[in-house]
Amino acid sequence: MDPKYKIPVIVSKQAPGIASDWNFALESCETQYCTLAHQDDIYFPEYTEKMLKAIKKLPQNFIAFCDYKELKDNSSRFWLLYLIVKRILLLPFYLKHNWQSTLVKKIILRLGCPVCCPSVTYNLDMLKDFHFSSEYTINLDWNAWLELSEKEGGFNFVPKSLMQHRISSESETSTGLNENRRQNEDKIIFQRLWPKYIASALAKIYEFCYANSKGR
Repeated sequence: MDPKYKIPVIVSKQAPGIASDWNFALESCETQYCTLAHQDDIYFPEYTEKMLKAIKKLPQNFIAFCDYKELKDNSSRFWLLYLIVKRILLLPFYLKHNWQSTLVKKIILRLGCPVCCPSVTYNLDMLKDFHFSSEYTINLDWNAWLELSEKEGGFNFVPKSLMQHRISSESETSTGLNENRRQNEDKIIFQRLWPKYIASALAKIYEFCYANSKGR
């Protein structure tokens, strides 16, 4: 138990790895709704209220997620190139009737992963057999959303920035980019979804966005 906030601390004895850690966290949750908060992200005070309100509108949906900002060197960043690309991809989700559309989910996710993992609230009552795959080290969330898009259930979207995802040189995202793991995993997933030449072009677009996002 954390002595200051009275929060139970549960230590995983499973093999190390992001997928293992995230799966353990979800399995340890005793409530219907769960958010996998990274240790250095910041959630705004209205996050819980807005996310629960959204997910309860369609309680048979798998997840709810929101827009977000990035925080780097104590500077909040909203208009980065690849964040703009993500918001363009999510335009269909501004219409609530698209939240449960299998076609819309597939179209969006075939063009990239606009769902920020730490912004997600999971409806565990709808995710009995859900787990993240250890096949990926960076894009395990994108792979998970693709798998969920094939099932009956939707994604609730809150088009408001309710959290800040911190970026540092030591974060797994930054490390993955520096080691080209993010770029390679992008190519692998795009090649699952598109002919090789289209997959290569999409991967190049994202690689350009990463390189031109002010020291991402």
